[in-house]
Parts: sequence; C-alpha cells; structure tokens
Amino acid sequence: MIVVLAVSLALQILAAILALRMIRYAGSRMGWILLAVALLLMAVRRSVTFSHLLLRPGAYQADAAAEIVALIISVCAITAMILLVPTLRQMRLANDRLISLVNPANFIIWEVDLATLQFTFVSPQAERLLGYPANQWIAEKDFWVNHMHPDDREWAFNYCVAETRKKQHHDFIYRMIALDGRVVWIQDIVSVVLDERGRAPAFLRGVMVDITERKLAEDKTRDLAGQLMSANEYLKKANEKLKELDVQKSEFLAMISHELRTPLAAMNGALENLMTGTAGPLAEKQVRMMEIMSRNNSRLSRLIENLLDMSQIEGGRFALNLAELDLRKPVGLAVDTLRDMAARAGRVLSYEQPREPLVMRADQDRVTQIVTNLLDNSIRHAKRNIRILLSEDGGSHYVLMVENDGEFIAEAHMPRLFDRFSRSAGPSSDGNVGLGLSIVQALTQAHAGQVNAENLPLPAQGVRFTVRLPRDPRLS
Repeated sequence: MIVVLAVSLALQILAAILALRMIRYAGSRMGWILLAVALLLMAVRRSVTFSHLLLRPGAYQADAAAEIVALIISVCAITAMILLVPTLRQMRLANDRLISLVNPANFIIWEVDLATLQFTFVSPQAERLLGYPANQWIAEKDFWVNHMHPDDREWAFNYCVAETRKKQHHDFIYRMIALDGRVVWIQDIVSVVLDERGRAPAFLRGVMVDITERKLAEDKTRDLAGQLMSANEYLKKANEKLKELDVQKSEFLAMISHELRTPLAAMNGALENLMTGTAGPLAEKQVRMMEIMSRNNSRLSRLIENLLDMSQIEGGRFALNLAELDLRKPVGLAVDTLRDMAARAGRVLSYEQPREPLVMRADQDRVTQIVTNLLDNSIRHAKRNIRILLSEDGGSHYVLMVENDGEFIAEAHMPRLFDRFSRSAGPSSDGNVGLGLSIVQALTQAHAGQVNAENLPLPAQGVRFTVRLPRDPRLS
C-alpha cells in the first residue's frame, strides 16, 4: 500500500505540473488552472495519507480501493495531457501565425450581437486604423453609428438594417471619423449569421477594409478626367474655329484668285499685241522689257491658278473630267510649254516620247498640270539638266519620272515636301509660295495614283520625282 500511495502521489504532482504547463498552449486558462488545483489537492490528500502510514503503520488503515482509483485518475490525466500537447502546440502556432498575418492588414474583423446591437469582437487592427482601442468598440453602446461620418450615418445604418432583415449578405462603402479627426473611407463586407433554427438573424460578422488611399486616388483620377474633358472641349471648340477660319481662308483665296484672273488676262493680251507689233513697231530695248514683263506675268498667272486650284481642292469643289486619252499628249504639251522658259533659265529639258500610245482614263488638263508643276519645280532647282521619263510598269500603272541635277533635299524636309506652303531652303525657292508640289499630290491622289520624291543615289547629283497613275482610276 505504501508503494501505491507513493506512486499515486508522484503521478498527481506530475499531472498538476502538466496542467499548469498546458495553460501555455490552451486557450481556456481557467479550466486548466482548476484542473491543476484539483490535482494538487489530491496530491496533498495523498501526502497526508502517506505520512500517516509512515509514522503509524499499524494505527492508520488506508482505503485501498480509493487509492487505486486515484492512481488510475492520475495516469489517465497524465496520458491525456501528453497526447494533447502536440495538438495544442500546433493550434497555438497556427493562432500566432494567423495573428501575425492579420495584424499588419488594413482591415478590421468584427462581430455584432443583434440582440444588444453591440460589438462582441473587434480585432486589434481597430486601434491602429481608427485610433479607438478594441475594448472601447465592445463597451460603448452605439459605437459604430456614433463614430460614423454625419453625412453617412443615417443611410448606412438603414441600409445595413434593411439587408439584415432580408437575411442577405451585403457590402457598402461609407466614412468613419478616426480618433485624431481623420476621415477614413471604409468598405464593410457583412455576413448575416442566423440563429440555431435558421429562422432569424442572430449575429453580424464582417470585415471593415480601409480604402482611403483608393478613394483619394479615384478622386484625383476623377479630377484629372474632368480637367481632360475641359481641355478636350476647349480643343474641340478651337479646332472648329480653325476649320471655320480655314474655310474662310479658302473662300478668300478663291475670290482673290478669281478676281485677279481677269486683269491678268487683259494684261497678257495687251503684252502679246505689243510684242507682235500690232500697236506699232518697238525698239529692241522695249522688246526685251516686254519679254521680262511677259515672263513675270506668266509666273503670276501660274501662281493665281495654283491658289485657285488649292482653294477648290480644300473646299471640296474639285472634280475630274475623266476621258480616254494618250498619256503622251499631256506630257508632251507640258514639255513644249515650258521648254522656252527652261532655256531662258539656262536649263536643258530632255524628253524622249514613247513610241507606243499609253492609253488611260484621266483628266487631260489635270495631268498636264501635274507635269507642268513638276517641271516648274525642277527648272527652279536644277543646275542645268532636267530629264523626263514616261513608261509603263508592265502592270496596271504608268510611271512618270522627272529628274533634275539640283541640290539634294534635306532628309528633315523630305516628310513635309508635299505639304501646303512647304518650301525648300536656298535661293532657288525665291518667288515660290510652296503650292506646286502640294497640288501635284492632290491631283495624283484624285487619279488614285501616288507621288514621291527621292534623292538620286551617289555618285549622281539631284532629285527624282516619281508619279504612278493607274490606267483606270475607277478600278483602283
């Protein structure tokens, strides 16, 4: 019996120690404290019995059955606690890991008892995000409503109540006032928990997420979008005004060009009469002066024609008179017209007309104008030689090339070469307003063709303009 008492006493003391250590791992501290106290009291009782047996072995009789039961209880308690320790340790580690993950987050986990309308749980992030400690949320009645932004207080509360009555999970966005007076935007994601019978809502559980930075970014984006819309509206009105001014400019050019054609035609007629001797013989010096006047009058006439053509193109009043023609005819006509002008400028035109007809559908006057403008440009820029080549590409297009031995076109200027009022640098551009090549491009495109310019490869010197015209622009 003494051995049984000694073993029982040792086991009860060990069980009490283990119960105290279980407080480290278990969540319910009070239960494990009570178990440890009970085991210690049992150990004290065993100690008294054990001491009596040692001091008066014959005078004290122990209850063998009770001691055996106590021994069994101690063994079972120790065994149970040894088996529980790993599980409780894992639970504690998981709980610590969860806390470490949740604490830095910008959200608050909460629970509200609908019977009292008070918080029963609030995670520690509440104090970090809003400044109020979690126990204040739980202790203070109507904490949520009292610390909501005044403008959101009524509608947010009513919305939550209405959704809860419908037993529907919901989320909404509102503002709360932090302890330091800051306005914090909250997205509240709410779950409705029903009672045990599943009939009525009993709890609300949810997550309050701090979305203040997102809302500020949205406000900045909205402000920027508003500014962009205002700028876009301003640019739209400015563009409309520019279009209106452009139309007025085109109409003005058309009017001026049209008004100038009549006096220029009269001047040309008078000069022609004077130069042919209709009005009487002229001295040699007078004839030279008349020739100068005639050349400048011709230049002015071409300028006015270009201005009138450009105003018609821009105003949409431009149309082609398409008919079957031999392309050699308008090219030859332009070459013959400008050959004398080129000779007076010290330029040599080289053109060998193809033997076979090059039949196509085109506007003869406009094709003549294309060639004339290209030749006029080359006369002004060439050093001496100008070469005209006309051929077919073996397919559905004809190719016209006008080459001159002038200076290269700067690469920076090449993309703007066919723009209106674009002029190349240098003295050769004097007297040129930059409409000739722009009209060439417009007339070529009207025939469904293409025009481009390129510097001739070294060792050649000069520039080549290439015009590709389809045999029938209606099929392109």
